[in-house]
Amino acid sequence: MRRLVVPIFAVLTSLWSGAPGYAAGARLDGNVAPTLQAVRLSIDANQAQYRGSVRIELQVRERTDRFRFHSQGPEFSNIQLRSAKRQYRIDAGPQSQGVVTAHVTPALEPGAYTLVIDFTNAFNTLASSLYKLTVDGRSYAFTQFESVDARAAFPCWDEPEFKIPWQLTLIVPKQHVAVANMPIERETEFGDQKTVVFKQSPPMPSYLVAFATGPFETTPIPGLTVPGRIVTVAGQSRLAGAATMRVPALLKSLEDYFGQPYPYAKLDILAVPEYGYGAMENPGAIMFDDRILLIEPAETSPARLRTLTEIMAHEIAHMWFGDLVTLRWWDDLWLNESFASWMGDKISDQVYPELNTGYRDVADANRAMRTDGRPSAHAIRQNMDAAQNLDQLADDLTYDKGQPVLGMYEQWLSPSVFQAGISRYLQKHEWKNATASDLWNALGEAADTDVGKSMSTFLDQPGVPLVTCDLLPDGRVVLSQKRFWNHNHAGSDRSQWIIPVALRYSDGQSVGSMTVLLTEPTQTITVPTGAATQWVLPNGDARGYYRWFVPAAMMQRLAQLPRETLSARERIGFVLNLTALLEAGLVHGDEYLRALTLFANDPEPEVVRAVTEGIDYVHVAFRLPDNDAAFQRYVRGTLRPALDHIGLDVRPGEPEAASELRPMLLRRLAESGRDEGVLAHCESLARSYCLAASAVDGSLADIAVRVSALRGDSALFAEYAQRFETAATATERRRFLEALGNFRSHPLMLRGLAYALSGPMRAQELLQIPQTAAEVPEFQEEVYLWMTSNYDAIADRMPAKFAIYLPYFAGGCSLKRLDSAEAFFGEPRHRPAGTEQELAQVSDQVQDCVSLRQREGPAVAAYLESLAGAK
Repeated sequence: MRRLVVPIFAVLTSLWSGAPGYAAGARLDGNVAPTLQAVRLSIDANQAQYRGSVRIELQVRERTDRFRFHSQGPEFSNIQLRSAKRQYRIDAGPQSQGVVTAHVTPALEPGAYTLVIDFTNAFNTLASSLYKLTVDGRSYAFTQFESVDARAAFPCWDEPEFKIPWQLTLIVPKQHVAVANMPIERETEFGDQKTVVFKQSPPMPSYLVAFATGPFETTPIPGLTVPGRIVTVAGQSRLAGAATMRVPALLKSLEDYFGQPYPYAKLDILAVPEYGYGAMENPGAIMFDDRILLIEPAETSPARLRTLTEIMAHEIAHMWFGDLVTLRWWDDLWLNESFASWMGDKISDQVYPELNTGYRDVADANRAMRTDGRPSAHAIRQNMDAAQNLDQLADDLTYDKGQPVLGMYEQWLSPSVFQAGISRYLQKHEWKNATASDLWNALGEAADTDVGKSMSTFLDQPGVPLVTCDLLPDGRVVLSQKRFWNHNHAGSDRSQWIIPVALRYSDGQSVGSMTVLLTEPTQTITVPTGAATQWVLPNGDARGYYRWFVPAAMMQRLAQLPRETLSARERIGFVLNLTALLEAGLVHGDEYLRALTLFANDPEPEVVRAVTEGIDYVHVAFRLPDNDAAFQRYVRGTLRPALDHIGLDVRPGEPEAASELRPMLLRRLAESGRDEGVLAHCESLARSYCLAASAVDGSLADIAVRVSALRGDSALFAEYAQRFETAATATERRRFLEALGNFRSHPLMLRGLAYALSGPMRAQELLQIPQTAAEVPEFQEEVYLWMTSNYDAIADRMPAKFAIYLPYFAGGCSLKRLDSAEAFFGEPRHRPAGTEQELAQVSDQVQDCVSLRQREGPAVAAYLESLAGAK
């Protein structure tokens, strides 16, 4: 599964679960376990309910008179248990937190049995489990079962370790198309319905079972070794072109890397209009948010293509890593997602290097390290038996920490050795379950070294190390490590890591590199250049998962090196690491802003992107009413030369990275810099777009519409609301919805908040307007008050567990608002299980911001004023 990442409230639009609560101790014991499950469902999404039956072949290992299975929601009308010799009396107790205890008379002896349950159930309407939705007057049904939502659709053993074959049969309206993991074996029509029987699947866990029905359109994907299609709702197949073009090359490259063919019988990819995740790796039936998968040909942009490509590669990588070989239990969820992210980005960069996916990995790692530098950080490998919400653990550490850790170890072991270890792992565990230890063993066998011991220091403890590098007069290098904190942290921490530290160094004439395994708190090493060494960069190629620090003089020397001396990845890493050092108090605010200007006109657009992200991060802390104008001047002075270099408009033949950077520069210059020329240009583009969408390049349409709202009036708000409601594509719908949250007129901001609850929002759209409005520091308090005043109405329109993420509206730089949030979410009715963990992360973010403002605010203000005086 790939979750989307968006600023400030990422979890509010990227984490969705309708899962019933997972209770500690509810894990099934496996004494009575399934060996095959057949599911037969009569589905018509025009109705409120569906009916069905399951036939589950069971194996009993030890004598017992009871067993447990999962179900939450289905109403049983009949339940039977039989062996080859007799029928048993079975009494199914009440469904309690998704678990049913069945008592059997007489007791079951070891052997084979068949459990049959007939049931009825209501469709979910909040985009989880088996749910229905209506698009343009037509009804559809989809599934979303990860992590524990299969039990809400039908009775089953809903844990990943129960990996068994599945046989699906769907009875649907005759005019509907039915899609599932496997190809269709046969169809039989009767009256106005038809029965669709799918081929039996290879072993799968319940969370990967998937199906959908409705009046779909399909577009074949040519060039695959198995049948493949893009599946869309009616009228949307014309938007499938970009996806169909990208799948074949990505699949072929993944097959080459893994050294074996795609493991399933077909590859359908479904565009789902109401889908909270980015995508889901159901084998043979990958589900995608249609806003990602479907692209209007006239609106193709590098950013859209990069997102589509990365997520597509991520999901197809899961077909081997997660599907062919499946985690045994959710404590290794991080491995599923981290590996798919690492592998997907590696393949994306290999097949489409112009998209610069490899450079973006540096920013992803930085985002994880920021979270990992806070007191609320957790180990990415945890005991899930204590989890209150399994989906809550799929955060940026699960995705973005594991990915650079894997990359760091690939660099250390060598890509060829790492690939050999992956192949060993897949061959040994195909169609089975495995753990992270199984992977470390395979990598260790390939590398002839103990990989697991070193890896465990990054997986089984929270935090990110800080590697400090000091250069002695004789040229020796002293490396030391300790835990990195985003701000001054009271108390000691004795955490220690085994770190493959990649060093680059120079004597002024040549540049060399070496990797050192840092195993102690302090180690002294010798580099080949000896006493002639002029500088050392402690994170060569920016692939290490650690922060780094060198003395001020060397830091300044690194910042001023000729651009060709450090790679683009290293320059990106330098800027992002410098931001972290600012947070930690190791670099002062005025020094930081001054250093950003050295990289703002870098010829590599991705380096400039890192600068804009740095400005975006600190503006919450440093942009205050009394220095607002000065901060705006700094933004314009820093970023406008880069925009002038690439131009306001797309140029024929320009690099893809320039086309992707331009919207970011336009946004920062308009929103943070109040650049009059940029504002006017975007407003003009938006007017042209509204007259004829084809008149504006696809890479500029989003930012033009968004920026045009900044100075928009009530008439423009009404027009954008109407365009949102009548949008012909998911992209257009998202574009105008985001703009509705970006009006800076105070009355229109309030109108937008009201519209969030009164407008025709889909489940995943509910919080888009308030999220966008809350990006403006001066609106954060009112958006927070809107959330608390409307808490019940908001919570009622989302899956129950989703309410745990509402504390993120208290984010920003206000201790007063944080105090209010702690009191509000301290009330039992505002505190579903798991809220405390999210509130702790919000508290850390706010404390970081306040600390940064108090510590560096005066120096920043003085620096900004000095710039004004110099002009």
